[in-house]
Amino acid sequence: MSDLGDASARVGAVVGGKYSLTSLLGVGGMGAVYAAENTWTRRSVALKLLHPEFARSREVAERFMQEAQLASQLRHPNIVDVLDLGQDPGDGSLYIVQELLQGNDLRTVLDASGRVDVQSALDVALPLMGALALAHRRGVVHRDIKPENIFIAGDEHGESTPKLIDFGISKATAQGRDDRNLTQAGTLVGTPNYMSPEQARGDANLDGQTDVWSLGVVLYEMLSGKLPFDAPNQNVLMVKIIMEPAPRIESVAPDLPAALAEVVHTALANDRSARYPDMLTFAAALIGCSDAAPTLFERHRRSLPPEIGALLHVAPRTTPRTQPPPNAPLAVAEAGPMERAMVGQTIVDRPATQGTPVGWSQEAASVPAASSSSGRRAVVIAGLVSLALVVSAASVWLIQRPSVSPTHAATPGVRPPPPRVVAPVALPPPPAPSLAVIPPAAPVAPLMEPAPRRAVRVVTLPPPRRVPPRGAPSVATQNGAPILSP
Repeated sequence: MSDLGDASARVGAVVGGKYSLTSLLGVGGMGAVYAAENTWTRRSVALKLLHPEFARSREVAERFMQEAQLASQLRHPNIVDVLDLGQDPGDGSLYIVQELLQGNDLRTVLDASGRVDVQSALDVALPLMGALALAHRRGVVHRDIKPENIFIAGDEHGESTPKLIDFGISKATAQGRDDRNLTQAGTLVGTPNYMSPEQARGDANLDGQTDVWSLGVVLYEMLSGKLPFDAPNQNVLMVKIIMEPAPRIESVAPDLPAALAEVVHTALANDRSARYPDMLTFAAALIGCSDAAPTLFERHRRSLPPEIGALLHVAPRTTPRTQPPPNAPLAVAEAGPMERAMVGQTIVDRPATQGTPVGWSQEAASVPAASSSSGRRAVVIAGLVSLALVVSAASVWLIQRPSVSPTHAATPGVRPPPPRVVAPVALPPPPAPSLAVIPPAAPVAPLMEPAPRRAVRVVTLPPPRRVPPRGAPSVATQNGAPILSP
């Protein structure tokens, strides 16, 4: 399968026992890409199929499998998802199954428009920077950043998402992988127009700075419609990239802001010490040169790593606080009926509600509520104290009131004795309530009413009748005088 005709002939075949090829999407030097359907799940996918003759090459087969393994480990919204990897049992072809994207690659967009506006260029570059920053952190260098490997995927809402779709020549630099020098020193890999100087020289120790350069070339092309380096053949092109500084972008796009032009040329510095050291620094500089930097950062926050916020001095997004801070002063959210209660050792007024009122601080909420039994005990104690005070007052009143004796009143001319003065009884102070403060009680009538004074009538009794001695004759009387018989 070495040409378009052979690739088209595979449409309709089933690969790997479950992927039915429905249409041809593209053909490359080492394989073809098809739209396919998983016959088990009915999901539409993209299937990259390696030509059978290349599958017999150990180096090509390892590189092909490495692409799938690296991409599947880099879960990012701007990196295409790898769903499966396998080998067709029929002819031994290797295949990679990826998510099926709708849209066009960046090469198709640039061929149609020539160049894009600044906002569109930033909307493509910044998400890719976030994806590459993740790859570099995992020790993966892409080494083939170019418009053909950047897909502008659209969704049903009309939103566009740029995605890296090819890790075919990516290199793992810090994962402990033995890629067996799939890229030997002095071997050129990549697309010449987008190669960094160190990549053009064939250096073996490539790191994330080579992707910084390549993405700088893509940004240069999007903003100006031109490539920084071009030549009639590959050899001359390599010499220019290695030896010459990149032409100033203002010479082909004089309308660009000066700050943006400076960012592009820093990314294209031949001297690696003058180039941005990593993708995070590049992204921060690109955001910072915009007049709407905070808005631009928020727009792409989902794609960018959080460390960029520190480089830009942007505060991280926080969830609004739903509770007052600790040790906040007590405050009532809404006015309402109040009640007195003890909080610790302090008497406070608070809304007459059960539980902790809404709007109180955490300190007030942490005070345990008094139990119902404690409340009843406080009421009983307060009632007993009030009763003792009433009884004491009644006793003092009864002792101190003047008393009238019937004997004294019955004797004419005799004055009654003066009332006795009784010292008041000293009572111990009532115990203070421990859980509640009872308002002053209303005046209570004494339990024992004083007896009412009754008028005494003086009665004069007749003298006692004299009884004659026994045996003496009785004498009749009239009005006290004896009646003499004739």
